[in-house]
Amino acid sequence: MARFTVYQTPSLSVRGNQIFFLTTLCISFAITFVCVWHGLWLVIPFAGIEMLALGLALYFCLNKLSRVETITIADKNIEVCIRQRNKIEQSRLFPKAWSRAFVCPSPRTKHRQQLWLGVHQLKMEIGEPLDDSEKYQLARAINKAIHQT
Repeated sequence: MARFTVYQTPSLSVRGNQIFFLTTLCISFAITFVCVWHGLWLVIPFAGIEMLALGLALYFCLNKLSRVETITIADKNIEVCIRQRNKIEQSRLFPKAWSRAFVCPSPRTKHRQQLWLGVHQLKMEIGEPLDDSEKYQLARAINKAIHQT
């Protein structure tokens, strides 16, 4: 049995993002307080909107980075499980005897490749966070594991 796990590595942990957000929030509201002290009350809603936008952006980025793909190659089947925030978003089983991994150009962008795993018409895109060279390496490793086990 072989198992491959694909995930993105964030530049900051959840705790690091919280510290960054709180530090930025304190600095922003300190500047806002100075502006209000000088009679510029209109700064308050803009500072609030700015911090709300930053908080939402950090939340959505961390949510996207929580995606984990697990490819398990067993005796007769290949199971692909995609989790987002520890909930199974997508899970699919492929017959091992006919399955293969292959890389092809993306129809959406010219310079990116897509890694697919599947049989004939039943296929699934995997390895989305990887760059092109890593997709080729993963495809070779998966195909090697399929033929060895």
